[in-house]
Amino acid sequence: MATDPLTRARSQWAGGNAKAAIGSGWDAANDALIAGDRVTVEAVSALAADIATATGGKVSEDAAQLSSYCRLSLDGVGSGVQATSVLGRMFGRTKRRKCPDCAERISVEAKVCPHCRYRFPVD
Repeated sequence: MATDPLTRARSQWAGGNAKAAIGSGWDAANDALIAGDRVTVEAVSALAADIATATGGKVSEDAAQLSSYCRLSLDGVGSGVQATSVLGRMFGRTKRRKCPDCAERISVEAKVCPHCRYRFPVD
């Protein structure tokens, strides 16, 4: 049995077990992102896209989600800069900061807190 998750995912897919291949693909993608390994993340994305195309239903949706996650994660891989949350980008969340006056979470672009009207200093 293969030890690294990407090889295991490829073997599982070749053996017809798409669901297990997707699970191993998630492991491979997360390990590669931690290590800053862009090549492996791209390979997982390609494998997941192949699975999504060849299957249907929930398995296809799960594979498409893995492929999207990998593509979105590639923005920060290997650049030495930690990217903002991939899930945040996938679901449209914006960066937030805490108001020093009322402690509410607000947009980083806000000049005035909408809750307490605190005015942020201009740089």
